Amino acid sequence: MKLHVNLEQGYDIYFGHNLLEKIDEYIPSNVLNNKVMIISDENIPSSYRKKILDKIKYGYEYIIHPGEVSKTLQTYEKILKSLLEKQFSRTDTIIALGGGVVGDLAGFVASSYKRGCKFINIPTSTLSMVDSSIGGKVAVNLEHVKNVVGAFYQPLCVLIDFETLKSLPKRQYYNGLVEAMKMGLIMDKTLLSLFDDIDNNLEEIIYRSLDAKRKIVEEDEKETGLRKILNFGHTIGHGIESAYLGEIYHGEAVGFGMIPWIKDLELKNQVLNYLNKMNIKKPILNKTDQIYQAVLNDKKRQQNEITIIQLEAIEKYKMVNISINELYQKIKEME
Repeated sequence: MKLHVNLEQGYDIYFGHNLLEKIDEYIPSNVLNNKVMIISDENIPSSYRKKILDKIKYGYEYIIHPGEVSKTLQTYEKILKSLLEKQFSRTDTIIALGGGVVGDLAGFVASSYKRGCKFINIPTSTLSMVDSSIGGKVAVNLEHVKNVVGAFYQPLCVLIDFETLKSLPKRQYYNGLVEAMKMGLIMDKTLLSLFDDIDNNLEEIIYRSLDAKRKIVEEDEKETGLRKILNFGHTIGHGIESAYLGEIYHGEAVGFGMIPWIKDLELKNQVLNYLNKMNIKKPILNKTDQIYQAVLNDKKRQQNEITIIQLEAIEKYKMVNISINELYQKIKEME
């Protein structure tokens, strides 16, 4: 199964089982015969890396600590130094093998090392599969502000191996699916209905979510217009995630970041029911000022206003400019 992302530098997304063992069927031989650096984290089974390294002529590994703690300029610099020491050239390849942090960090390394080298993304979590594996956004955090230093950089290809989800903790498994639920809310009511039976519909949820996001990215690669709708739930969500770094995961924060902007009460209750089904409970929020300060660094803020995505009904959204004072009150109401 395959999706093609039709951009100036387009690429294919491959879906299936045991793709790591057959990686040479998807990656060009000129990649496998040159230097490849696999960037991964300590939670990713070493057997995954071995399957890839067995197919590569000159393979290297760089293993980071898991989580946002590694998504920093300091880690970024260490990886660049490692590439220099190993004399990587711009014709060599970076492979991201892991979740969203690994993909964002490795992609940013690839985008900037010698002004850009080859990049392949192999997401291993539901969140990285449905969210950061498509669209070309790569970044690191700065001073606890998420993704404030980054670029748009497209991969050669993306491999989605459903087998890698077997090693994913249940909380992370459901955390990532919130982003797929978001895509259903704004783009695809059929996708949203699949959440009535999440586990049995998992592969279709991931595929339909990426197909919906693909259409948006193809129309607005650099987030100047339509692509802004993908930020539904992220304005407050990123603030919650930043204020409770490591305690509340990205999808969990986005899930409750969507709730204030859903106008239809029945739909709001449906979303809350799906979150509950995924064992995502409403967090106790007692850091209003910290959440608010994090939100003020949002890229969508302009002076004393910020653009939020408001959902009238399934597939019916609009962009609304609200004052930062009104935003503060919305955050306060969530306590």
